[in-house]
Amino acid sequence: MTRYPDAPVVFVFDEDFLSEAQFAFHRLFFLYESVVEIFKERTAAGRVCSLRRGNVVAEVRAFAQQWKAETIVTTMTPESRFADYRRALEESHKVEVIPVPSLVSYNAARVPRRFSAWWREIESDALQIED
Repeated sequence: MTRYPDAPVVFVFDEDFLSEAQFAFHRLFFLYESVVEIFKERTAAGRVCSLRRGNVVAEVRAFAQQWKAETIVTTMTPESRFADYRRALEESHKVEVIPVPSLVSYNAARVPRRFSAWWREIESDALQIED
């Protein structure tokens, strides 16, 4: 959003993924609150933000058409569905993917089972705490 500060923004809750993942309500609510927090500053500045749910490709296309966008800009994600969404969106629009910088170095080969275990390993790097 910093590369295109005035561009309309959409976030789509993927209905298929959510029904498959079966997240607990508190996790869904956390995701919702996170999106709302991100949108808060933008909407206060009069910028367009839209929160939708449904089929990601259909919702993003509809939003792009509503705002007459020729290019869809998104950030990279490790989610396996991303490549399929991107290919589908490229049928109707140019798609620009912005890489997300790493916040910390981490050995991705070792996947922790809980956030707290991962956090203990990266906390000092993430918060730049010196021992």
